[in-house]
Amino acid sequence: QLKTLGPKYGSLLGAIRQFLSNCNALEVVNTVREGKIYSVVLNGQQVDFAESDLLINSTNKEGFVASSDKGVTVVLDTNLTEELISEGLVREFVSKIQALRKESDFVVTDHIKVTYFAQDTAKTALEKFKNHLMHGQNSSRMSPKTSGVISVSRVFPENSRKYGFFRDSLLLT
Repeated sequence: QLKTLGPKYGSLLGAIRQFLSNCNALEVVNTVREGKIYSVVLNGQQVDFAESDLLINSTNKEGFVASSDKGVTVVLDTNLTEELISEGLVREFVSKIQALRKESDFVVTDHIKVTYFAQDTAKTALEKFKNHLMHGQNSSRMSPKTSGVISVSRVFPENSRKYGFFRDSLLLT
């Protein structure tokens, strides 16, 4: 922060820049954030840093988000694993089944049969969570559609996937 350091240590600004770029930044930041002064001797002269003398900003490591307040920092890992992607696909699938049930005036307790067409990651996710899906959607049968003509009567264009409702099935591509 040149506004405060310049008037106090004008001739030492070069040494201060060099010190700050090579020092243990965490130690300096922690000290000044506790309201203390961080002192160092540069070119034979004592330099005192207060929090107001420094511009402190944090950057998040790629794949992580962090937030700090009152001395507490929370870090979240935002990397998408195959497991998280699969769970997300299954949640989308459940959402579409619920929307179609509602539109068809089904009661929550009505048992349904779900036939779906899915490929790649979506197919693997639905197979992996089949029992959970059947139980949660009150489905007496859940099976993949492997052949035949698909005549879609409703498409949900979301998240670069298509969900379609046809006579007796749900399409996921």
